Amino acid sequence: MGSVSGVLSPEKIVDATLAAIDENGIEGVSLRDVTNRLGVTPPALYDHFDGKDALLRAVADRMYRDLGAQLGAAGGTDLERAIRGFRAYAAMARAHPRRYGLLLRYPPPAVSVADSGSELASAGTAYDLGAGPVRDAITAGALPPADLTLAPLVTWAMAHGIATLLVHGHFDDATADRLVEEAIVVLFGSAT
Repeated sequence: MGSVSGVLSPEKIVDATLAAIDENGIEGVSLRDVTNRLGVTPPALYDHFDGKDALLRAVADRMYRDLGAQLGAAGGTDLERAIRGFRAYAAMARAHPRRYGLLLRYPPPAVSVADSGSELASAGTAYDLGAGPVRDAITAGALPPADLTLAPLVTWAMAHGIATLLVHGHFDDATADRLVEEAIVVLFGSAT
């Protein structure tokens, strides 16, 4: 196995890391596992990332960009976009339960208590794409009056809480589906 960093890209490394996380969980991923999957030696990885934390940040960045693309693509009314965003978040967590913890490790700046240096711009973008429809629905009167900063944060916190329960297998699929839909009714007053 040689160092082939010339053909190795950060995207390929992130792909291999996602596969490793899906198989072994976040804490079970090692740089050696990733390099073995890629058929390269560890120095090739260091040509692109300073270490495991930098690599996991890149993986979280990809996850937030993918989530942001789903949230940004949601059309319809503000309320419909907010509901679809909530469903997309829960679906992402259910589809990739072992990856989900990275979103908690690298939170959006809007929800960080302190500047820990762990925030990602893509996390802020995804949060804003989810928060925007909630704020807009409140402003338009589609949701009851609420604090325009705290209401999206409450929605995010509920989405994270439900996602955490889902990824830890506390519910069968049918109950999980009902839980997501009931949370939408509680939060948004409708399951449109």
